[in-house]
Amino acid sequence: MPAADLFVVQSVVLTLSLEKLISRPGIRTACEQCGEEIINEREVIVEGRVLCQACAGQGYYQKLDFTAWVAPLLTEGAVPHPGR
Repeated sequence: MPAADLFVVQSVVLTLSLEKLISRPGIRTACEQCGEEIINEREVIVEGRVLCQACAGQGYYQKLDFTAWVAPLLTEGAVPHPGR
C-alpha cells in the first residue's frame, strides 16, 4: 500500500463521551456488514444484525475540515525515540 494511503491524519471530534466510547474493555464481536472487529460493547443491532457504528450510520466522530499527509517518522527496522 502506498505510504500516502497509510499516513493520512484527519482531525475529528468525538460525538459521544469518552466513558461511553470505552464502555466495557475486553468485549469483542465483528460487524456483519464490513467485518471490522467491534470492541468494548460498541456494536449496534439493526434488524437483527450486529453492525459497527459506522455501518449503522452512527459513527462516534465527525470529521473536521483539516486533513494532512504525515510522512513516516521511522524507516523499516528503526526503533522509535522515547517521546516521539
